Amino acid sequence: MLTFFIVRLEREKIIEAMNPIEPSYDVYISFFRDLEIRTAGGTLTEQIINAPKTIQLVAYLLLKPERAHSPREIFEHLNPGEDFDGNTNAIRGSIYRFSNMYAKRTGQSARLIVREGSGYRRNPELKITTDMEQFDKHMKAAELTSNSLERIDELRKAVDLYKGPVFMCGRDQLWLNDIVSQYEVRYIKAADALMRELAKQQDYASIVQYAASAHELFPGNGLICYWLIMATYNLSGADMAKKEYLRLKEDMTQEEIDVVTLHLKKNSMIRYEELFGV
Repeated sequence: MLTFFIVRLEREKIIEAMNPIEPSYDVYISFFRDLEIRTAGGTLTEQIINAPKTIQLVAYLLLKPERAHSPREIFEHLNPGEDFDGNTNAIRGSIYRFSNMYAKRTGQSARLIVREGSGYRRNPELKITTDMEQFDKHMKAAELTSNSLERIDELRKAVDLYKGPVFMCGRDQLWLNDIVSQYEVRYIKAADALMRELAKQQDYASIVQYAASAHELFPGNGLICYWLIMATYNLSGADMAKKEYLRLKEDMTQEEIDVVTLHLKKNSMIRYEELFGV
């Protein structure tokens, strides 16, 4: 009983910390798909900044907030294979222009990027949260509850936050690869967990809704395709499910087709022979 209350208290604390609109946060940063920086005073987007090198620099510092980064380190990560000549003017100038734009668009006097020693970092004095942090907190809250409806609510919130790859315009950069891959895996895990819970509630229409959104982000993913076929089977019968399978099959590798086949055969609610005549 004591363990139950401790777990519930921990979950409630997580939920309280999750609302980025609360005044406890100075800045809310979105990284999924596009970089967007929001404060109570206004919003700054990639389109407004409109300077690719500055956007890359700012995203690098915002995604690596643990410490200050030297101009050499920044240059070498953003320009792999190029030699750093020691000239810091370009980096200093980009940060200066960004800081002026940030202050003008958001009305904030405190800088988002600050100088520390000989390097630059995200301002540790500001209370900042990100969509990635909120995603992780909703996932943690979902893990802590034993109530299926509460878990669905938390998983929905996590899945809805994911709009696409972390900082999509920089996803080909080596320094970003691990972060992009990490959240792609986490999103698939969240979407799968959500659809498992929805299946328990026999809410097949919602499964179609979320699986279709996931399929737009990850076409051909076997697990997502399985949920689309499974929900179609339960909503519209075997013939429509087979048509859905044939449609989805065009985007799948043989490995992904095997994943679909395995899950369909394991689902006792589906008559596999109705779908494939075997």
